[in-house]
Amino acid sequence: MPLPHWIRCALSVLMLLTGLFASPLWALERHAYARIQGWEVHALRSAGDHKGCVMRRAGAARDFGLARQHGSWALLIGAAGADGTPIHLVLRVDTGSADLRGQIRAGEAQLPLAHSVVQALAQGQDMQLQLGTLHSQHGLQGSAAAIQKVTQCDDAQGQTHRSAPRSTTAAPPAPSPAGQAPLLTQEARLHMGRACPVLGAMASPHSTDWGEASFVNLSGQAVTLFWLDGAGHPQEMLALPPGGEAELTANAGHLFLAKDDARQCRGGVITLPYGRSRHEIR
Repeated sequence: MPLPHWIRCALSVLMLLTGLFASPLWALERHAYARIQGWEVHALRSAGDHKGCVMRRAGAARDFGLARQHGSWALLIGAAGADGTPIHLVLRVDTGSADLRGQIRAGEAQLPLAHSVVQALAQGQDMQLQLGTLHSQHGLQGSAAAIQKVTQCDDAQGQTHRSAPRSTTAAPPAPSPAGQAPLLTQEARLHMGRACPVLGAMASPHSTDWGEASFVNLSGQAVTLFWLDGAGHPQEMLALPPGGEAELTANAGHLFLAKDDARQCRGGVITLPYGRSRHEIR
C-alpha cells in the first residue's frame, strides 16, 4: 500500500530541516500575538530581533506546541534529558504516520516538521505521539486556524495587523483585536447558513504559493472570516467590525467565507489569488 503523499514528502525533506531551531524557543521573549480557537499564538524575540512564532493550547502548559521560524516548522514537546540528546518520535495523524528526529534543548524537544506534515496537522482531528513505549494523544481542534495565524505572525515578523476605519465622517469603530473571533461550538461552526456553499462541497486545494489579502468589511455589520479547509469545513480566522480592515497571509488558491451574525455568507466564496489582493465584503 503506497504511503500518503504527506508522509513521503516528510521523509524526503526531514533531513534537510535538521539543524534548524538551534536555540531553545521557550527561553526567548514571548509577545502575545493572537488567541484563536482555543490556541495562544506568541511572537518570539531576542534582543529585539524576530525569532519566529509559536502556538500552544491555552491553559495547557504540558501540551505540545508548533513553532515557525522564517518559514520552517518544528514540533515542541517537553522532554527530560541533557542538551543535545537526540530524540526520535513517531507522529500519527488520523491514518498516517511519520518519523520525527530532533534534539532536546533546555528541557524541550524540538523536532523539525516538513510543510506536508504541518498541512496534515491542520486537516487532522487527532494526533498521537510515540516515544519508545510511551504514547500520548492530542486533539487538533482549531489547529487549522492557529497554524494560519502562526504563518501570518512569522511572515509579518511578529507585527500585528490592526483593523482600520474606512469612514472619515462617522466615529471609527473599535478595532478588532487580531485573532479574537468569537469561539463557536462545533455544531454552530459547521452550520453553513444562507448564501453559503453546502458543507464539504468546496474545499481549499493543496498549494505551496502564498498570497497576501486585505479584507475590508463594507457590509454595515460585524462579520467573521472563515477559511474552508481541505475537507471543505469552515475554520474561524478573525472577526471584523463594520468598516474594519484586516490583512491575512495564506496559501494562494485557498477559499474563504465572510459570515454575519445571522450566519449568512456575504459576497460568496472568496478565492485568495497569488500575490497581494484586496477583497470588499458587502
